[in-house]
Amino acid sequence: MENLPNYKFCGLAWLFLGVANTDSLLYDDEFSKYLKDHPDNFKFDKALSREEKNKKGGKMYVQDKIEEYSQRTNHVMT
Repeated sequence: MENLPNYKFCGLAWLFLGVANTDSLLYDDEFSKYLKDHPDNFKFDKALSREEKNKKGGKMYVQDKIEEYSQRTNHVMT
């Protein structure tokens, strides 16, 4: 993240990242730090297809994770 003293991001960036398993996660430490440092402006959710199940009992993919939050995202956006 750039340090821009005259600018503050006030929106919400919500990252959905899909990988097969935890050891395949890229930049997990960085994204977790952003989440800790900017909880009102950054959300980070992972879909781990070989470690998680979707609500139908199948593999968890990004689209399944997004669907889980669909009611919440509509509320956040409006």
